[in-house]
Amino acid sequence: MSSPASAIDRLVFALALGVALAVLLPGIASPVGYPDMWMHLAAGEAILQDGGLPALDGYAHTAEGRPWVLHSWASELGMLGVHRLAGLGGLRCLLVGLLLAGGVAYCALFRGLGYAWPLALAGAWGVQALAVDRIRLRPELVSYLLFPILILALERWRAQGRGWSCWMALALGCTALWSNFHPGVLTVPVLAGLLWVAPYLLRWGEGLLRRDPELLRWEPGPLTGGLPWEAPLLLAGATLLNPYGWGLYVYAAEVSSHGKFVSEWYPAWINFASPPRWGMALAPFVALLGVGHQLIWGQREASSRAWLLPALACIGLAFLRVRLLYLLFVPFATCLPLAWRQPRRSLRLGACGLLLACAQLLAVHH
Repeated sequence: MSSPASAIDRLVFALALGVALAVLLPGIASPVGYPDMWMHLAAGEAILQDGGLPALDGYAHTAEGRPWVLHSWASELGMLGVHRLAGLGGLRCLLVGLLLAGGVAYCALFRGLGYAWPLALAGAWGVQALAVDRIRLRPELVSYLLFPILILALERWRAQGRGWSCWMALALGCTALWSNFHPGVLTVPVLAGLLWVAPYLLRWGEGLLRRDPELLRWEPGPLTGGLPWEAPLLLAGATLLNPYGWGLYVYAAEVSSHGKFVSEWYPAWINFASPPRWGMALAPFVALLGVGHQLIWGQREASSRAWLLPALACIGLAFLRVRLLYLLFVPFATCLPLAWRQPRRSLRLGACGLLLACAQLLAVHH
């Protein structure tokens, strides 16, 4: 007779599969062409014709006659090459290939973190359903493909501790490559910082809840389960290995504060007339529900309430839907588990994957 935990695993698996299929299949069957895709192809043509990239200008795409900022230049050249070789059929194959590769990468990541196959697949499907952005071929899909590879490399780097290693090289190389395909790479230093500071937050949260001054004492150096302190700095440096360098950060700041995108800054719960806002408002709470479940039902490495402080910080960040930082939603579901070393039967990623998929399902039908 199966245990209640395994029965819940199967339920999460089935629900995540149903939601993912409801999101993925209609989009894959829909036409590939859409306005932004033709813009990306035109940008690739401009690179070939001009023999270089235009100067950085954060407002380039909002002013008539100004050049488009090619912060995803490698993605645009890749899409153009596939289109020239195989037309729209080739672009559809590229879309499906990116989705499949991303699913395999996320499943391998979740298995590497200790999850059973049902929860690993459920988490992979859920994240993919969130990632596809209405099933369009966008540079963002490269970000979602490289993200789990980077997380796995960071986990191996964390396990090996300080010093040079092949996993450190993989993490830095993946970040440098990513910086030329999509500006979502700017979340990497933030993610590494969260991974490094998470053990401290857990310790301080436990100290405040228990009123234990010993737990509130600062101890220099990384704690067990945390990344080396130099990891965020090295990864931030790797994000600069692109034609725009520091300008990529300037571009992100300018575009995110531009009036055209000012609506991206307000909290997701303000406008409940929009279905995507419902999903985006639910996403951080789902992540918190999963974290609380792990600490209450899983290995009690901290008290059942110690997750409140880092979780509340995640809520605050998640409500700031900055246009170029969509990838932060995925780190919320994956960064703290690396520090907490979750047990095999934790339902966190299964629950997060399912509810994040539901959030994207709402967005697709908006």
